[in-house]
Amino acid sequence: MSLPSLSAVSTLAEAGQGRLARLPEQYQHLGHRLVGRRTSPLVWDAWAAEGLRSVPVSERELAFFASHAAYHRAGTAVDAGCGTGGLSRRLRDFGYRVTGLDTSVVSLDLARAHGHGLGLTYQQHDLEAGPPPGMPAGGCDLVAARLLLPFLTDPEAWLHEVRGRWLRPGGCLYLGVAFGDAGALVRGQLPREAIARLCAGWEFRARRDLGLLTCLILRSPMR
Repeated sequence: MSLPSLSAVSTLAEAGQGRLARLPEQYQHLGHRLVGRRTSPLVWDAWAAEGLRSVPVSERELAFFASHAAYHRAGTAVDAGCGTGGLSRRLRDFGYRVTGLDTSVVSLDLARAHGHGLGLTYQQHDLEAGPPPGMPAGGCDLVAARLLLPFLTDPEAWLHEVRGRWLRPGGCLYLGVAFGDAGALVRGQLPREAIARLCAGWEFRARRDLGLLTCLILRSPMR
């Protein structure tokens, strides 16, 4: 799922104006349920081509990540829903070997324009179609999903698969999620009460609220 649109979703929704108001009705309310409808990759491509970008990764967010999750130097990381690669590049800077996954061809082209190669590759992949081709079962030290979950058909099922098939035992999951009040959600948000459900089955490590974004670091149980 391409993330360039998600930042604009939050920003424009707060402003109550702009391009969000022109979106078709069927794309307006995905954040109201933990089980939602998929968004076409063509929609993400169109938003990326328009220049909509993800919420930048702040220094405060990076400091939080470094304090709790940057302990697998030279480990394997997947940035799920990488968009234009802002987080992927920072994960590489931490020493991870990073694969950025997204369904949007336009977003991936923009990500590659910022550099790729040694330690950082990008791949088009439908995140709800299982692990990416070539990734061994339990082969990841870290999976990051920043501003992604509200745009998955079933976020809880996806997290269950990540825990069971993507991550090694004791591997780390980094989530960045926009939460809101259940009665006033905008596109790209999940209700605050969903936090406990998303964390079920994981070992909780840390949480940090950074404005619109709530960051969670969880760990897969040791088998």
